[in-house]
Amino acid sequence: MIGVLFGMFLSSAWSAPLGLAAGAQLGEPVALTLAYRWTPDMTVQLAQGWSFGQKRMHISLDYQYTFAEIPSDDGMGLRYPV
Repeated sequence: MIGVLFGMFLSSAWSAPLGLAAGAQLGEPVALTLAYRWTPDMTVQLAQGWSFGQKRMHISLDYQYTFAEIPSDDGMGLRYPV
C-alpha cells in the first residue's frame, strides 16, 4: 500500500502524462502495477503481487480521482494531490 501511495504522489507531483503506465509496488505485498489515466483527474490502477508473510497472491483494482491539488510553497513547481 505504501508503494501505491508513493507512486500516486510522484506521478501527480510531476504531472504524469495521459495513457498507460507500468510500475512496482514495494512493501507487503510486493506487486507489479498497471495504470491507465483517462484525464488528469481520473486513473484506474491494477496491482497483482505476492505476500511473503501470508504466502498468497493479492490482486487489487483501484479507481483514483484527484479532486484538488495543493501547490507547493517552495518554488519547485510541485503539486500535492488530495
